[in-house]
Amino acid sequence: MRSPFSRSTALVVLTLFATLVSSQAAFAGRKVTANGQLVSLSAANRTVTLAVEQGNRQLILRTNERTTIVRNGVPVHFAGLALRDRVSAQYDVASSMLVRLEARGVAVASTRGTFASWDLTTRTLRVASPNGEKSFLVAPTTLVLRNGRAASPADFSNRDALLVHTRTSSSATPTAMDVSADGPESDEVEGSITAIAANDVTITPRNGAAVTVHVDDATEIELHDHGTETDGTLADLEVGQRAEAHYLPSSLVALKIEAQASAGTPRADEVHGQITAVDASAGSVTIEPRNGGAAVTVTTDSNTRISLNDAPARLGDLPVGARAEAHYNPTTLVASGIEAETEDDPEPQENREAEGRVSAITSTSITIDREHGDDVTVTTDASTRIRVNGQTATLADIPVGARVHAHYDAATSIASRIDAQVRPDSGGELAEAEGRLTAASATEITIAREHGTPVTLTIDAATVITRNGRPATAADLRVGDEAEARYVRGTSLAKSVRAHEEDDEEDD
Repeated sequence: MRSPFSRSTALVVLTLFATLVSSQAAFAGRKVTANGQLVSLSAANRTVTLAVEQGNRQLILRTNERTTIVRNGVPVHFAGLALRDRVSAQYDVASSMLVRLEARGVAVASTRGTFASWDLTTRTLRVASPNGEKSFLVAPTTLVLRNGRAASPADFSNRDALLVHTRTSSSATPTAMDVSADGPESDEVEGSITAIAANDVTITPRNGAAVTVHVDDATEIELHDHGTETDGTLADLEVGQRAEAHYLPSSLVALKIEAQASAGTPRADEVHGQITAVDASAGSVTIEPRNGGAAVTVTTDSNTRISLNDAPARLGDLPVGARAEAHYNPTTLVASGIEAETEDDPEPQENREAEGRVSAITSTSITIDREHGDDVTVTTDASTRIRVNGQTATLADIPVGARVHAHYDAATSIASRIDAQVRPDSGGELAEAEGRLTAASATEITIAREHGTPVTLTIDAATVITRNGRPATAADLRVGDEAEARYVRGTSLAKSVRAHEEDDEEDD
């Protein structure tokens, strides 16, 4: 079969390809150094997040067994690092892999384990470690993160892995300097309990569809009654109660259900505006609403989640004049969360968001097919934070067809964050595509449908392939074949492909 390309065309293509490979190879070997402060640690994913001094941005870097980590001049393991450390990081630009990390900070003791319990009254966090259960006090100055975001111990579940740092002391119950938790990413629903059937609880929000979650032996149930919290069971839940459930989106299994001990408790209020006063000694902050009205002064406790420019912060870090949003109890005025942004926020107002399904992806860009509006293509760089199903990931971990939510700069189209939801291969929703093959290789095919955009599918060893009614392999498929494919919608992995030559009927 004659090739449609001329020899000169082939030479041009080969030259461009060689140039591209050469430039990528040079880029892959490039190492740079960044200085800043350590603002997040993930022991589960072995990643660190730096607030870089120059450029006012955050940088997520990965570590492996070859990464050299030094703290206060002494080699340490990953767990020896602590939040707020001043660091100098040398890393590979292409892979975001740390080569060497030098950190300086106060002397600390590290404890790793799993979440055991949280006592709000005594502000005591209990961790099940390999050496037995240990207790830590959580003070207003303690930095608490979960999956890299500001949190409180009340957000933890018994599925979470914890890393706790304390100052070296002989105290029986030391105060935690910082607590980093890694656990399954969850969705949440807040509303009224409208049905309870066996181990299933249905919660209907004020606006939106009802969600039915499943309660298993590991589900934590907490009852709230006028500022007190007690452990509960499924039997304590009743139709009509106000409740909030955190659950795994893939299985709808509830990680935690928080319910009011009695129905009718007022719902939390919120205020959006500008910070006009901060009193760190009193633990309070005053916010003047942006739409007018009286200023609101809220107080904080160890359960309050505070962030500044998307990084965990203390109340004293919040500057007067910053934009802020606070969620608080209208009766006690105690805030459950305060999020503040300064004018030099690395994600300014000109930043935009896009949500939809991935229609195309390259090594440095992703195209999002939005349900309403035109497609959006965003690019990534070393500072882009990428998470798949709540876990730190790379662009290569996101398949075509996955559901994504991206934050990006309107001027440069560079994404600051991309969150993707990918269904497991075995449990994803199946879809069908029918049309003509326009591309075929050992690992991928593209089907041009009569109606709709082309579909590109991945082929692996488990894909069942037939051609002209007989068992076949990917190598037997030809461009121009009529094809029908069943594939997993979330991952675009083909489960079966049936192909036949044009005008050639398949044998039954």
